[in-house]
Amino acid sequence: LEPAAIVPFTQSNDRAARGLAKRLLAIVLLKSARENAARLLDEACDDLDFQYPVIFQEALAQAAELKDLDRVFDLRLRAAAQAAGRDDHLGALIQLLNAAAEDFRAGAKNTNDPAGIRRMVEVYERVAQMTQRRLGLAQAARGVRRSPTGGRLRMAHVVAQLVDGGHSTSRAAQTFLRYADRERFDAYLFVTESLARFDQHAGQVIASDFSDRRAPQRIRMFEQELGVPVILPRARTSLLDAAAELHERMAELRIDVAFFHGSLATPIDWLLCAWRSAPWQFDRAFGGPLFCPAVDYQFFEFAGTMEKLAFLCRERGIPYGPLRYGGADLSHVADAEPIPRAAMGVPADHVLLGTMGHHLPARMSERFCRTVARVLRERPRATYVVVGPGPFGAQAAWFGADLCGPTPSAARVRFVGPTDVSERFAQAFDIYVNEYPNGGGVAVGEAMAARKPVVCVKAGETSLAMAGAFYVGPEHLVTPPTDEAYATRLARLIDDPEERARMGQALRARYEAEFDGRKLTQDETERIWRVIHSSQKKPG
Repeated sequence: LEPAAIVPFTQSNDRAARGLAKRLLAIVLLKSARENAARLLDEACDDLDFQYPVIFQEALAQAAELKDLDRVFDLRLRAAAQAAGRDDHLGALIQLLNAAAEDFRAGAKNTNDPAGIRRMVEVYERVAQMTQRRLGLAQAARGVRRSPTGGRLRMAHVVAQLVDGGHSTSRAAQTFLRYADRERFDAYLFVTESLARFDQHAGQVIASDFSDRRAPQRIRMFEQELGVPVILPRARTSLLDAAAELHERMAELRIDVAFFHGSLATPIDWLLCAWRSAPWQFDRAFGGPLFCPAVDYQFFEFAGTMEKLAFLCRERGIPYGPLRYGGADLSHVADAEPIPRAAMGVPADHVLLGTMGHHLPARMSERFCRTVARVLRERPRATYVVVGPGPFGAQAAWFGADLCGPTPSAARVRFVGPTDVSERFAQAFDIYVNEYPNGGGVAVGEAMAARKPVVCVKAGETSLAMAGAFYVGPEHLVTPPTDEAYATRLARLIDDPEERARMGQALRARYEAEFDGRKLTQDETERIWRVIHSSQKKPG
């Protein structure tokens, strides 16, 4: 709407029309002013080569206020490229981390787009080459084993972080270590801490605590029960120092195989791969690929989006393929005791709906919340529990005060906070309600393992949108992918306990057939073994 079209109405003889026109003109002019301010600040960053942090932050804030997340991503990548160009390698890596992590939280649009991926990889490669030379890091000889001949090969699983409890990446690592092929491989776990806040990290916007504080139980279990050494960086000054230390540790331990579980948001993992820290390197693409051209084989989590994302593999001659099985080891879910309804204050005759996850404030969209709210208002004997860290102010507003209640005990929509016993919630729910357009994966798997029906729709083509669909399978998806169809499926399951039982049993059967942790580990290990033996070279 152009201001010129509104101005004549501000001169109307009708006072009401005149007043409303002036208000509308004010809104349009304010929006236009903000857009102009965002454009000017964007251009100022370019003119000043992104060397003034205050102006850069102003540009980011203005773009964020307009909800122009594409511009935020673009600003961060341009800042990363400028930093790399003036040899500020740490600054470049921090902006790459920020760009990818923020994009993941917003739905992973740009990190699933070849143009955005190319831009990130270009900066990553430049920084990796420069830092390897500057630090004097030796590459492992490709295809030449480092461990003693005749013994087992040494495989390092490389993860960005560990967390106790229901953390999907940690559970995936646990699955691989529990079912590791001990006849052919000695297993090690390298925790890079790519997402931690190191001492020198000015400007990092998304960070977590170090794994030795967040996962003491899991680390102890890996080392004492599974006999797997867990290697964490001692350096906490910067991610560059941590990466260099872990690169040297792989050489000292004579690691033969590095199996990465990282992404574009894990710069230490990316550097280790680009620096050729092991003779053979693989990437699992859990949630999103590493997109590092130094891998010897690239796994893709979803066959449906593989060809779109495999462009670098095709261009650089890297073999690739989809995962044939999925999931993590969720065998403990079947034996878990459900959390009593009385403990949650849920009436015994209510159908209990539930959603779990670590990123729900970003993923529970307005469409999703209003759709579930409509069903709840039509069916007063249903309660909805949301399990995960907040804040949920926006979601509470979308559900409405009538459902969220004056007190937690009176609410039919309850935000209960994070948990370390997600399996007990999975057992307590009658129906698992998967958020959209970006939904959960492992949480859906937990519901399936607990024999619970899942309401799930495929509302996009990003890895986050595909995750739930990958778990439940096409025959259990809501179709067509509309709010109305989602509401209809949810309402039918609330009304029909026999349908709930049938769907829950069918999803449990699918989980056992397609998401068994042992099958997943055996299949990937066998494919890794074949790549190694087809490319092994003699020393020298």
